[in-house]
Amino acid sequence: MGQTWNGSTSSDWNNSANWNGGVPGSNSTATIPGNTTHSPSITSNVTVKNLVIGDWNNPTTLSVDGGSLTVKEDVSLYNFGELKMTSGSILLDRTKNASFSFAYTDAKITLLGGTFTSDLDIQVNGSFDAGNANVIMNGNLTIGSNKSGSAIGGTWTINNNLNVLGRLDLATTTLNV
Repeated sequence: MGQTWNGSTSSDWNNSANWNGGVPGSNSTATIPGNTTHSPSITSNVTVKNLVIGDWNNPTTLSVDGGSLTVKEDVSLYNFGELKMTSGSILLDRTKNASFSFAYTDAKITLLGGTFTSDLDIQVNGSFDAGNANVIMNGNLTIGSNKSGSAIGGTWTINNNLNVLGRLDLATTTLNV
């Protein structure tokens, strides 16, 4: 079952008026299209089966601000879509043969703090800015050709392969490979 964000009332993820089909549960696909009045913000514990951010044409951001987001299977991040965390945690889990689709050019992962853990392989085809967040990659991380990854602090733990085809600037970040 899938629910689509309409953002008609506020940025509160847990407000059912902001969703077509009700607030997504742990077996749901949550779709966050662009061009809504309010972009969603997670301030509590949220688990979904699949997550789609962006729609190729309009900017949108899903923010995790002090809460936690767990995605049990597939993640799709399309052009103009952004997954952003100011604090809290994001876990991209692998319960099956899950995948992470990272669209081209304007798709972004922006982590200002907190902990980002991915059991999925991620190929960055936009930008991956980890700020001061702690990053734990249990899947492969590839920075695509002419694409960028960066951080200014925190710790990156890479438990699989790190492939840099573009640019990676880790400043004072601790890198454990």
